[in-house]
Amino acid sequence: MAALVMVLASSLELSVLLGVTSLSCLVVFVGVATGLLLYLCATEEDRSRCWKATSALYIIGIAHGFVMLNGGAFQLLIPITLALAIAAFAIARINYLQKDALFMLPGTYVVPVLAILANAYMTAAMGVTLCLHFLAWLVPGVLIYLLYGQDTSDLNSAKDAERMPLVAEAADMRA
Repeated sequence: MAALVMVLASSLELSVLLGVTSLSCLVVFVGVATGLLLYLCATEEDRSRCWKATSALYIIGIAHGFVMLNGGAFQLLIPITLALAIAAFAIARINYLQKDALFMLPGTYVVPVLAILANAYMTAAMGVTLCLHFLAWLVPGVLIYLLYGQDTSDLNSAKDAERMPLVAEAADMRA
């Protein structure tokens, strides 16, 4: 794994590495905002709709940013803006609960939606080339993570396999 990182790092300029690092931070921020929304969803169905809507919002937001920043045709801007508004409206229509927690989310869904949009526009501002460099880092990283985790996960041990029905039973009792 270290060899793969060394090859990728040695083949890219420092500015590209810094850009990829910044882009990965933006993606993590989107993950946090999405996680806050998913945490507050009332049901599993709401959670599924929220996941789809926030994913669409981020992807459409990036497309909207690319069109706006690159002087795209006005004919493209109107449908993309409409799709962005529909995705935001879909997030607003989901049932959210105010859960008792140490952290209360102000504005329920407004703050995470604004965070996702801001990060989408900053992602678009980084440019297409940097996004492709980011994907070149992301795909091997996820593959290595998944392949490594299959064999080394603590959930594969017999001790955890015996404990899993107890964990599921406890979760059912809380629900």
